[in-house]
Amino acid sequence: MKRSIAIALVVFGAASCLHLPSRADENLAGRACEVVLLDPATGSYADSALQASCDDAVAASRPFNNTRRYGRIADHVYSLDDFSTQLGRIEATPVEGPVVLDHLRPYLNGSYASDGETLFYGWRRVMTVSPPIDATKMRQLTRDRTAHPGYVTDGRRVLYEHQILDGADPASFETIPVPPGSDKETDRYSGERGNVLFGRDAKHVYFGAQRISKADPVSFRLLYVSTNSVGLDPGFWAFDRNAVWRVLDGGLDQADPDDATALRPRLSNFKAR
Repeated sequence: MKRSIAIALVVFGAASCLHLPSRADENLAGRACEVVLLDPATGSYADSALQASCDDAVAASRPFNNTRRYGRIADHVYSLDDFSTQLGRIEATPVEGPVVLDHLRPYLNGSYASDGETLFYGWRRVMTVSPPIDATKMRQLTRDRTAHPGYVTDGRRVLYEHQILDGADPASFETIPVPPGSDKETDRYSGERGNVLFGRDAKHVYFGAQRISKADPVSFRLLYVSTNSVGLDPGFWAFDRNAVWRVLDGGLDQADPDDATALRPRLSNFKAR
């Protein structure tokens, strides 16, 4: 039995309601829809539910891009993900506050939001650092720019989603593009075609926000194997002069030294088909 949470909706005044294109605006007309609560700790549906219609949730929120809205429900600010309105739901996740909702503004096409004091990626709060991240100077480092921002920088730090990359140098940082042949598989790892999961600077290599220990940025390569006809399991592989990794849904799996010695020549000679 799901526990319901009664809510009071605060509708934005016309002066504060910046209207941007939103899938919810187009998909809700005449359709049954519910607002479902996501547990921020797990990303799965929470045991409790929000007693609100999608129409009311849209009226009480502002769109920051075509899938993301922010609104106050009762005494909490929620990030409302309306990409799934075609399936009859809006997913609501409580924002890691505090947040001044009236001051919240979108950056990088709404992927990030800031109230002037705190920077957010969706519902997640970006770590507060000194000097603070300058949202007005943020730009994408991703070569193939998609809805997902990939790696971004304000000129002082490099971020991946809500995380600040440990020790990353913005001046030398570059993204490592998804390799040829992987277009149909990228959504398994990155959410949509063209998103970048790997980056490097002059000294380090990163998998998302994770710095890969002892990886060599000069010799590091990322490959995608579509079949096992070359003696390699299908999927993403990465290697450098020191190590070999399989890229799995849960992260990186480093091969033991003997296996790496046998695998490296195959990877070095591999050509995408």
